[in-house]
Amino acid sequence: RSFRVDRIAELKTIGRTFEKPEAFSAKRFLLESLLSVGDPDDASLVALHVVGEPAAIDDLCRHWLLGHALVERSGSMARFEVEESALYGQIAYSLLPYGGKITIVSPDAFRSALAEIALAVSEHHRVAADSGIRKR
Repeated sequence: RSFRVDRIAELKTIGRTFEKPEAFSAKRFLLESLLSVGDPDDASLVALHVVGEPAAIDDLCRHWLLGHALVERSGSMARFEVEESALYGQIAYSLLPYGGKITIVSPDAFRSALAEIALAVSEHHRVAADSGIRKR
């Protein structure tokens, strides 16, 4: 279970102990709770093929959301196997900050969806700028 330590109101000793299993990985546990780390033969997984500047590809391969899904890598290319549901949600928004440093090769539908998301974000900020909205 994941929780915020600063929200603990009280501690009580109950006389029992817990031994952490030797093979336990907090990182793996967290990733598995955020995204299913699936079987590569699972039909719900899709290939995400990205090309771009080597530094940007390096960063993607280390990214907490994509690093575990890397299946192929060369200098300016990476291929990930990801859950389709995550691709159009968390992953899409995680790729926006890379701007023109990366290009989605496939899937085609995802490349189009990412372009639509970027356009919607751009339009939102254009309208805000035109209407004189200022940060508080």
